[in-house]
Amino acid sequence: MSQYQIVMKHVKHLCQMPQIKKGDASSLRSLTNHVSSHLNVIQPLSLIVSMQNLILYHLMLSTLDADTHKEWKLHTAHQDILLTTELISFLETRC
Repeated sequence: MSQYQIVMKHVKHLCQMPQIKKGDASSLRSLTNHVSSHLNVIQPLSLIVSMQNLILYHLMLSTLDADTHKEWKLHTAHQDILLTTELISFLETRC
């Protein structure tokens, strides 16, 4: 698994936050543990892209239809780090 795949796996999990019940300390602990554990994996990797870029990239990919997602994967098959700006450019060419 590449560094990029590892990072995107953890970004995906960060975007899937556990539900918090009002006044429930164990739920709050679960949330902080969830976020901390995934950030603790990502932060030491010294990525050249920001966390905001990674999250936005993940969110955009998750909304694509299957055909567009497949074309994007083919288009970027030999790239390791992908940027939101590249995805936007790709989508603009498909419009």
